[in-house]
Amino acid sequence: MAKMMRNCICLLGLLAGLAGSGMGPQKSDRTPMAAPSHNLSPIRSETRNLHREHGEGCEWPGNIDRDACVWIDFEYPVIIFASSESAKTKINHAIQQLVLEDFGGGTIFKSWEALTQDFTNGEKDFHAGGYAFSNAPWWFERRVKVEYQSANVLSLSRKQEGYTGGAHGWGRVDYANFRPSTGAPIRLRDILKPGFEKPLNSIGEVRFRALENLDPKASLRENSFSFPNDQFQLNDNFFIDAKGLTFVYNSYEISCGACGAPSVFLPYSDLRTLLRPDANIP
Repeated sequence: MAKMMRNCICLLGLLAGLAGSGMGPQKSDRTPMAAPSHNLSPIRSETRNLHREHGEGCEWPGNIDRDACVWIDFEYPVIIFASSESAKTKINHAIQQLVLEDFGGGTIFKSWEALTQDFTNGEKDFHAGGYAFSNAPWWFERRVKVEYQSANVLSLSRKQEGYTGGAHGWGRVDYANFRPSTGAPIRLRDILKPGFEKPLNSIGEVRFRALENLDPKASLRENSFSFPNDQFQLNDNFFIDAKGLTFVYNSYEISCGACGAPSVFLPYSDLRTLLRPDANIP
């Protein structure tokens, strides 16, 4: 009985503490974001959600009639703690650019309101034009998330899909890597030795051909892969994790849209001779 009383007192004390701190049960769009980590990371983040819709059939977050509802939905992390204010500011700025980029890429909107207004205007203009696909639903999802974090690496993905005009919907995924301690981006030239391009492509081609069951001498073009001069080439859309680097090609980048999004994983054992002494990954 005495043990039960002590447990009850502790529980009441905890509930009182939560109530006093304003952290009692409540709905929020701020949820802690967890991600696979290799070493203790100096980064902590929370998830933000943005949503807007108009038209009939909009029952968010329940079942949506995509044929009647025009909607846009975003999810992304906000860094709430980093080893320095400078690092936090730089990474949050980079995340905002990922969030507020034009759907076609290139332009960065100044605000969520400006982006959603452009989206709505695009839908109105498209349907007013009387295109063949004018009865298609109009929607867009964008998800920025932490794929991997450690003391040395923060890898983010931005996955997006939707329908914004044309014969069918579309989707793609992009990656960005940062130093948690400084907020600086991590590019291939920051972790690989000068002149890495040719040997890296050679290593990548071996992995790619094995993945696609292609003979080492087989023409890539004749097997429905499109590379400049029929020569294999890795892109710069990659993420870093505890096991190695993964390069991802989006639909239509090197093959047909129905062929999916091929990826090439290069373990650190493949990159031993190419990594810079100060690469400091993963």
